[in-house]
Amino acid sequence: MKTFYFIISILCFSSAVYSQDNSKSPDVLLFEKAIYLQDKLQDELQLESRLFSNDTSSERYKIKQEINEAILELSWDCYQKLLDNHPNSNLYFNALYNRALLDIELGDSDSAEVAFKEILNKPE
Repeated sequence: MKTFYFIISILCFSSAVYSQDNSKSPDVLLFEKAIYLQDKLQDELQLESRLFSNDTSSERYKIKQEINEAILELSWDCYQKLLDNHPNSNLYFNALYNRALLDIELGDSDSAEVAFKEILNKPE
């Protein structure tokens, strides 16, 4: 349960930090927030899962998996907001690629395939 509260507090803190930085453009802020969620929080959660739970049937393991999926979905949402609201951003294809990787991790291979095709067919 402490892990859950830790994750929630980090999410709230990251939202506050990223929403206060007015020197960066909105697309950069969205991309950085998505990366932060995807990499940092997920890494911490997975490391703790590997260290403390070999039993995949335990309630604690299931809660961690749910938290992990929620973090991935939050990251996915940030990438999608960037794609929807900033189609001319220099980060567009980076966000599309990272979102496609999340699609795979979340079990949506069809969406990932569409994204990868868009990347491959991008105009020079």
